[in-house]
Amino acid sequence: MSIAQGSRVKASLWLHLIGLVTILLAAGCSDDDPTAQDVPEIPELAYVGSATCGTSGCHQAVYETFVESGHPYKFTLVQNGEAPVYPWDAENGGGIAVAGTPAGTDWDDILGVIGGFGWKARFVTADGQVMTGAGVQWNFETEQWVAYNTGTPTAYQYSCFKCHTTGATPEGEWKPGVPGSFVFGGIQCEECHGPGAQHAFDPELFVMPIDRSSEACGDCHTRDAARRIAAKNGFVQHHEQYDEWLHSPHSGRVACIDCHDPHASVIFDEVALGDGVKVDCTSCHPAAYAAGQAENSHIAGPDCVDCHMPQTGRSAVSSNNYNGDISSHLLSIRTDAVSKTEMFTADGSFVVLDEQGQGKVTLDFACYGCHKDPGGVGGSFSIKTLEELAAKAAGIHDGTFFTAKR
Repeated sequence: MSIAQGSRVKASLWLHLIGLVTILLAAGCSDDDPTAQDVPEIPELAYVGSATCGTSGCHQAVYETFVESGHPYKFTLVQNGEAPVYPWDAENGGGIAVAGTPAGTDWDDILGVIGGFGWKARFVTADGQVMTGAGVQWNFETEQWVAYNTGTPTAYQYSCFKCHTTGATPEGEWKPGVPGSFVFGGIQCEECHGPGAQHAFDPELFVMPIDRSSEACGDCHTRDAARRIAAKNGFVQHHEQYDEWLHSPHSGRVACIDCHDPHASVIFDEVALGDGVKVDCTSCHPAAYAAGQAENSHIAGPDCVDCHMPQTGRSAVSSNNYNGDISSHLLSIRTDAVSKTEMFTADGSFVVLDEQGQGKVTLDFACYGCHKDPGGVGGSFSIKTLEELAAKAAGIHDGTFFTAKR
């Protein structure tokens, strides 16, 4: 259990004790009062499931948005040998099941699916093992089966599912020989708000914890205990958003929930309920926009995030050397003429931090989503060398970045 989760449980326990004293005082000498009614027994502090939150009439609107987001589907248990169904698919408008199972298996062989809401899906068998080898991971963007951990047996244990499930604990074994256990698959309401049995019993007496801190998001959107930004094969690794934020200009100034609604989908926010990203950059940076970044510098008018949040991360695929499938949260751009190799440590394991402890996106990541490098790799616009980009980068916000034909 994380520190944040432990604090939530402690808060609930205090409320439990206060509530118990209140009820006992209210009961008084009920044995002496023939009109006294039985006092309902307070339930144990336990998990009751997101459906209780959504069907009680209290949180229906939030629940309806939440179940169309990715959090509840981080690990989906297979029921009755039937393919799990996810609420949204960007092209087909919803209700799309994972595209089958790895060759030689069917849904009766699969206990659960890791992911599947976007990016990729991996499969867990009845003995609590993640399927490894050739053709066992489904990548959504390329619609291909690819290899995962070939030659490396991989148990779906606590270190894996602690950020995929609700009520996860390192105690016990959820399958023989597989350490750890959990209550529900997926990140349900109670993973962030704490066990809800007592709140459902008396919502006013037992108030659910609400932790709006970025550190709460950082319980899972991180890889490294030292809060370094992990990288691999020339890209930032997936679920590193918190570590990137921590080493960005936003840290300590802008919280995760200032930009994101944790109950809503980001990847499918055009078709799902709610807005996973609820503001844009101009909400806080109108001056930079008004100075002419879109109107004057770039004919096509890219958004701020096209340059400041390029896809430096990779969860499943990368379309080329500069475009992964997860947006960066570093925000700052390094404007000298160095390649992406300078963004990472010599062994490629972590993002390099400057003297202020910040990481920065290199110009090739920032610019070759639209432009091409001298070898023709990148976007659909003109070839630009790093030296050309660096020479003009100082004018990116004042309309002088591009004076030549794109």
